[in-house]
This record gives sequence, structure tokens and C-alpha cells, in this order.
Amino acid sequence: MGRPPTNEEIDKAFFPAMPDEASVFSSLPVNQKQQVANRAKENKKTKYRTFVDIMNDCRPALDHFCTVMEQIPIWFSASAEKGYLGGTSIVNRPRVETTLKQYFGEAGNAAIHVYVLQHYETMLQKQNGRTKCGEVDYRDNFEYDVWNDLGRVLINKWKGPIRFDEFKDALSKYKNRVVVLTFKIFHLVQGHP
Repeated sequence: MGRPPTNEEIDKAFFPAMPDEASVFSSLPVNQKQQVANRAKENKKTKYRTFVDIMNDCRPALDHFCTVMEQIPIWFSASAEKGYLGGTSIVNRPRVETTLKQYFGEAGNAAIHVYVLQHYETMLQKQNGRTKCGEVDYRDNFEYDVWNDLGRVLINKWKGPIRFDEFKDALSKYKNRVVVLTFKIFHLVQGHP
């Protein structure tokens, strides 16, 4: 039908006008059929979510997550930048994982994903529209703890082969800020449990 049945249609299906007409659950006693029909009417009020509903609800968050996540491999690899569209192309996500695994291994890739998953909304808000890693003001991201923590672990502690030396300068500029380093992530990046 393309729509839920009305209460009248449910009643008609369970209790047809003509006694010899086919009905739903024809072998059930009348009182049990009435209970099932009542339950069917109640269930009509429940909006069952489809996978499309869930995907549509999650899409804005996924876009925000990818906008942040796609930037990180570009810090270390020029080839990761190919096809980079500032988070608008989610299909390039395997390129992100491949590059991060290449530089930081399976544990490092997982640790980076966990960190960004926890902080991506704040990271996106703090970056104030800066998504191109080579732009001069991009390094201002490291003024904020959520970016600074990740940068310190990946660039200073892990000593990743950073493409943009000004990131190191920015991290040292803000080193006097109170920064809580996530040592668990640091250990994961190094491959420790």
C-alpha cells in the first residue's frame, strides 16, 4: 500500500463482513484475534526507523568527522592530499586510513580515530573554517587544546615526518598552555596495549 493500514482496514482484515471470507489468522479464537488486531493498531503509532533514516540522521556528524579526519594524513604525506576536498568527499576515507596505517601502524590509526571521534565537533568548531593544511593560518589550530594534544603526540612525541615545519613552531609557541596529553593514545600509537 505504501502507507500503514487504517484501523478500519485492520478490523476488516481480521473480521471480514462476510463470515466465509478469508481473514488474517482465521484459525484463532475470536478473543485472541481481537488481541492481535488491537496490537496491530497500537503498533501503527510506533515509527520504525529504517537504515535510510539512521544514515540521514548520522550524515551531518559523519561529514564533520571526515572534515577533521581527512586533514591529519596530509600533515605527513603529500600523496594523501590528492583528491582532498576539505571533507566533502567521504569516499576518500580509505586513503585516510591507508596513510595513517603506513605512518603509525594499526594501533596508531585506531588511536587517532578514537581521539578524533571523541573530539571532532570541538576540533571542527575551533578550526574556524581552516581546512587546507598548507594555509598560513592553519597552524593557529594548535592554539586549542584539542588540536594541540593531537599535534604534540603525533608530531613531537611520535616524531612523525611532518610536511609543514611551521606546525612544530606553532606547537612550541603554545607549549606553555595547560595541555593534558592523552598518554593512553601515545602508548597506542607506539603499539603498546
